[in-house]
Amino acid sequence: MEIRQLEYVVEVARRGSYTKAADALFVSRQGLSKAIKNLESEIGRPLFQGVGGRLKTTNTGEAFVRAAAPVVSSFEELASRFSNQKKSQEQQSLSIAVAHGVMLSLPHHAIARFQRANPDILLSLEEVTTETALDMADEGEADVAIVGSAPCHLQDFDTLLVVKTGIYLYVPKESPLANEDILPLKSLDKQPFITTGKRNHLHRFFIEQCGASGIAPHILFTTSDIPMLVEQAERQKACYFGFPPSVKKTDKETHVLKPVDIGHEAWFGTYAVKRKGAPLSEAAKAFWSYLSHEVSHAATTQ
Repeated sequence: MEIRQLEYVVEVARRGSYTKAADALFVSRQGLSKAIKNLESEIGRPLFQGVGGRLKTTNTGEAFVRAAAPVVSSFEELASRFSNQKKSQEQQSLSIAVAHGVMLSLPHHAIARFQRANPDILLSLEEVTTETALDMADEGEADVAIVGSAPCHLQDFDTLLVVKTGIYLYVPKESPLANEDILPLKSLDKQPFITTGKRNHLHRFFIEQCGASGIAPHILFTTSDIPMLVEQAERQKACYFGFPPSVKKTDKETHVLKPVDIGHEAWFGTYAVKRKGAPLSEAAKAFWSYLSHEVSHAATTQ
């Protein structure tokens, strides 16, 4: 019997779900469920039973939770007390600049999992525009920046591709484009668009790819005000950029989401960037390695 098993049981009893408990504890549902099953085998009796789509404690489970809850609480207090003493002596700082909206593209709880695995690192995260995030990385104000961009716009930085997002468009449902599974770039020639403008890397990358293919979307106007952008696109039956469905799935009454085929190996995605050739602090090295191995792997297997 281990303290983590007690913690898992108490959390499942509180939330009535393996999935919700796993999310709250930043662990996998499979690992949490297996740990509880092993504990039940050790005890020789079930601790939970399904009732109306929710997990409820059995009589044994209820007694176990009453006994385990104060143990878990005391352990957390003990761990917090002495971890804080260690942090005051050894804590490292890590500054991350994140472009607006980019956090949505990272695997679920990615930053929280990093913090949980590295309690000695004091994390400072600031959400800014893409250009500001890059400036902060270039000037050393941020150890690492996380932005949505493409390699052609990041040549002055060391980069790490975290998530391949590609390009997705909301197109009006009455448009012939709505019947396509994938939108060829040439099909967007002279199509009406409302976008965030050239300071946005997605807009800039898309327009550059269109120009290289000899096509010219009809940009009605640009705005950085996202609610206004969506409202005007719906009113004027124009196309506008959206998140991939794996990142944020939103059904629209007037538009449907479609992927765009750029036609060659030109990836738009979520990138971690740092000043070119600059050494990373130990905390930044840990974060860079985490993104490279943990988050990138999770993104390719989702």
